[in-house]
Order: sequence, then C-alpha cells, then structure tokens
Amino acid sequence: MRQHYVCSNHQELRVRSDFRPRVRRAALAILFSASAFICHQAVADENADLQLFAADHYAQVHRVDSAEALRRLAIQDQAAGLDDELSNLLGSQYAGIWFDADDGGRVKVGIAPGAAAQTASVQRIVYSYALTTMTDLVSVRYTEGQLQDMQESARRSLDDMIDSGHASTAYNTKSNAVVITAPVRLPSSEEARIQSLARNAWVRVRRVNAPALMGQYDTCNITFCNPPMRGGRGIAAAKGGNCTAGFVAQSRTVFNDWWMLTAGHCVFFGGTSWNAQNESGVFSLLGSSAFFSFAGGAGT
Repeated sequence: MRQHYVCSNHQELRVRSDFRPRVRRAALAILFSASAFICHQAVADENADLQLFAADHYAQVHRVDSAEALRRLAIQDQAAGLDDELSNLLGSQYAGIWFDADDGGRVKVGIAPGAAAQTASVQRIVYSYALTTMTDLVSVRYTEGQLQDMQESARRSLDDMIDSGHASTAYNTKSNAVVITAPVRLPSSEEARIQSLARNAWVRVRRVNAPALMGQYDTCNITFCNPPMRGGRGIAAAKGGNCTAGFVAQSRTVFNDWWMLTAGHCVFFGGTSWNAQNESGVFSLLGSSAFFSFAGGAGT
C-alpha cells in the first residue's frame, strides 16, 4: 500500500457511553521536520474493498450517494491523529472534535472559553493536516473533561435505572451535552428523576420506543435451530459425526460469501460436507469445508 505525506500551503459523533473504558486514543500521525513546518504522514491507503464497504454503510446511514460517502471518509482518514494533537495542545480545555454529517462531513473542533487564546495554535495544527478548508472551530460551553464529569454525575444518580435498562448516559461533543436515553414510558417515580435531570442546561434527553434498553437474547437449541445460522450450535458431517459451529465470518472481498469456523479436527475426521438441523428436525446443507489445520498425528 502507498504512503504519502501531507504538507499543504493553502452520528459520527464522539460519544462516551456507560460501558466504554476510559482509554486514551493512540496517535496515528507520524511527524517529521521539513523546513519551517510540520508534515504528517497520511494514513496508508485503505483496502479498496473495505473502503467501499464502509462507504456503503455510511451512505445508507446518512442518505448520501457512494461518491459523497467516500469523500467524507477520506476526510476522516486524513484527520487521523488530529484529535490527539489537539488534546495534547489544549489539555484540560480540550472540547473534542467531530465529523458533522449534517454539514457535509466537515471537521468540527470545539473551542471552550479557556481555549480561546489558543485558537491560532489550533489553526496551525489543522493546517498541518491540510484540513483548513474542511474544518470549522465551534465555540462551546463545556470542555470534554467537564462533559465526562457531568456524565458521571448523571450516571451515579441513575445507577439503579441503568441496571434495570431504564436509562443510559453518554456525552456528545457536537451538542456539547450529556445525553440521557430512556424509554418513552417509565414508572412515574423514574420519570420524575429524568425530568429533574433534564432541567440542567447540560442535559439532553433522548427517548426510545421500547420497554427497556437492554437487548434480548436471540437463543436457540444447541442441536436444532431455525435461521439465521449462529455460533455455538451443533453441526453434522454428511459422513457422520457432530461438531460445534464457531464464529460466523464474512469474506473481506466477496461480501456475499459467508464462512463458519469450527475445530480443525472436525474437518479432518468429518469430511467436507456439513449440515444443520432446523426446529422441524430437517437437515439442510450448510456448505463444504474449504481449509483446515489439525495438529494430530495424521494431520497437518
């Protein structure tokens, strides 16, 4: 893959949910000195098939055509490392960045009051990524650290509701607020708690038309189960013998090709054709084995 350097002269939202670990983002940009300015090594060209796959998803979510989706993803690739550099520059006054799907995928940099004096330095870093014409500096009230602290405060006050699936919290750098998600219908006592928090200027409430926010297990019997195919269930070799299906995987290049992993000894002893039983007791062909590795005495 090609690599190049950027030296120029000229939903989609960063969200921290209740369950995201607090880990610093790794810097992706590589720097080197060149005369009086900094050049950033751009991210190596993405795998073309994966980029098209990502663009297809982006286009569906944000209702743009494929060419526009690819253009916006290229901006995001070009901005790799910008987040960390700005965070290092602004420290506790950092307010986050986001890619605004409502404004052509442009890069937005939040500027809290305490960071206003560093605007010129922010612009120089943005310039070094050749993103000046694609970036806007946006005045915001709260820093990212303040949003994290406020989210933690909201989370503590709703801890029991979070455990029961009646609330979740996150922070959103674009809206510069803590977002509380809750079902449309709640017990009156819980609704009163949500409304009390909603009176804070830093809170936005998002409603979901569901009885709870917790997912439901999509379970089936181990030895028989209707589609879709899933890991952890029994599969049968055409020449006899049973094994357990592992993860379902998708081809990196042919997106209609689906694969299933299982133990190497299953293929070695069970052969190439594999079936699965539905809840009516009918066996159907899953497919044929393609590759295997088995470290037994007669295997490879």
